[in-house]
Amino acid sequence: MQFHFLSLGSAILGVIALFLSALVGIATSFTGILLAFFASRRKEKGCAVGMFIGATVMIFLNLQTFGLFASPAKSEIEKVYSSIRLTNKAYSMLTGEKSKTGSPGITTVIDDAMAGAKQVDVELIESMVSGFAESFQGNYIKGFTILGEGYKETNKTKQIAGAMLIDNWAKWNQANKDLIEKERKKTPSLAGYLFNS
Repeated sequence: MQFHFLSLGSAILGVIALFLSALVGIATSFTGILLAFFASRRKEKGCAVGMFIGATVMIFLNLQTFGLFASPAKSEIEKVYSSIRLTNKAYSMLTGEKSKTGSPGITTVIDDAMAGAKQVDVELIESMVSGFAESFQGNYIKGFTILGEGYKETNKTKQIAGAMLIDNWAKWNQANKDLIEKERKKTPSLAGYLFNS
């Protein structure tokens, strides 16, 4: 009885690669493909299994580098960043360009930012970054909503109340930005992507 070590090794590496991400996953799947190639040269049975699994994992992981198959957390955090960019634009309008653009432009930018912020899956990010939901909804969204109302109504009390909530968000965000960015940069393995989607 002939034992097919290369085919078996190829299949095992292919299965392991299913649970790995980034360069480690690519290296493992490539090694599995190489073993499958040598197994096919020795005419071992079952060599196609390892080659198929390894190639599938390698294609998946390489497509991730082009932005395809991103984790759900990454797309949600990108929505947060997009909203923050708009509110930063509103802030720059308040501090440096108020005379050129005036309040109606500021309120439009704030409204656009809040529309984007309300689309964020807060619970998903909360599951990775504790305290996000409370700070994002209670300070960021509420603060900019009140600030926008303050500018629409020319109500200084609302403007100050909104600014205080926004300051609370800024402090929380500053303390947790590294953790949020770490979650944004994570790339799932093929198995993780399939089971969490």
